[in-house]
Amino acid sequence: MNSAAAKPASRPLSEWILIVLVALLPLMKPAVAYPMILSDLVFLALAAAMALDVLRRRLAIRWNRGFLVPAAYVAALAPSLLVTPDWHESAFKLATTAHLASLAVATALVVRDEVILKRVILAWLAATAAVVILAIVSLLTFLVSPEGAIYAYSRSHFGTLPAGHYPRLNLTFFNANMACNYLTVSLGMLLIAYQQSWLGKTIACLLLGGILIAALATLSPGLGGIALAIGMAAFFLWRSRLPLSAGILAAAAALLAAAFTPFVDTTAHGFAVPGTALVLAPAARLGLWTAGSPNS
Repeated sequence: MNSAAAKPASRPLSEWILIVLVALLPLMKPAVAYPMILSDLVFLALAAAMALDVLRRRLAIRWNRGFLVPAAYVAALAPSLLVTPDWHESAFKLATTAHLASLAVATALVVRDEVILKRVILAWLAATAAVVILAIVSLLTFLVSPEGAIYAYSRSHFGTLPAGHYPRLNLTFFNANMACNYLTVSLGMLLIAYQQSWLGKTIACLLLGGILIAALATLSPGLGGIALAIGMAAFFLWRSRLPLSAGILAAAAALLAAAFTPFVDTTAHGFAVPGTALVLAPAARLGLWTAGSPNS
C-alpha cells in the first residue's frame, strides 16, 4: 500500500485558526485597544487563512440561506446613518456589527463536518472551564480578601443594583451581561457535547455546576436566558413541559428586570406599582430604547 495514500489528509489552516479564535473569545480584558480585543486580531488571521484555503481549493465558499439572518440584522441598522447626529460614531458601530456578523458567516463556512464541529465546541468549553475557574477563585478571593488582585480583575460595577458588600462579576468580559450571555451559549454547547458523547458525565456535571455558579455571580438579566436554556433542554430531552414553562417565565421576568429597577435614586422618576409598596424606575436600557424610538 502506498504510505502517502494511507496518510490522512491534513485539515485546512482556517480550521485551526478558528479553534484558536474560539478559545480566545472570552478574553476581553485587558483589551488590545478598546473595544478591540485579542480575538479580533485572530479574526484577521482567519480571514487571510480562509482566502489562502480558497486559493488552494481546500475551502469552498457556498451560499447558505442562514446568512440572511446576520445580513438582515446589519441591514436593519444601516438606515440609522441617515438620521444620526454623530455619523462617525454610528458608522463605527455599524462596522463592528458587520464584523460580528462576518464572524458568524466565517464560522459557518469553515465548520463543514463533525470533526471540526467537535473541535470548535470542545475549544469553546475549554475556554468556558477557564472562565468558570476564574469565577470560583474570584468568589473565594472576595470572601478572604476583597481587595485582592483576582477579585479586582473580575468584579463588575453594580449598575442598577444597590451598591453593597457583595460580589458581582464580569470575569474576563467588559461587563457582567456579556459574561452571562457567553455562559448561556456555553450551556447550550455543553448540552450538545454531552448528547453527542464528546464529554463524560462527570466532566459535564462539573462544568454545568461551574457555569451556573459563574452565571449567578454576574447578577445579570441574562440569567433568564440560562433558565430558558435549561427549560428548553428539559423539554427536548425528556418532553417535560414544567421546566420549559418555568424557563419562559424566568426569561420574561428577566426582560422586565432589564427595563426597570426597584432601586430609585434621587434623580430617577419612579412610579408606584398599584397595590404594593414597590416603586419602580426606568433602568438605563429603557431610557436608551425610548430615546432611540422614532417618536422620541
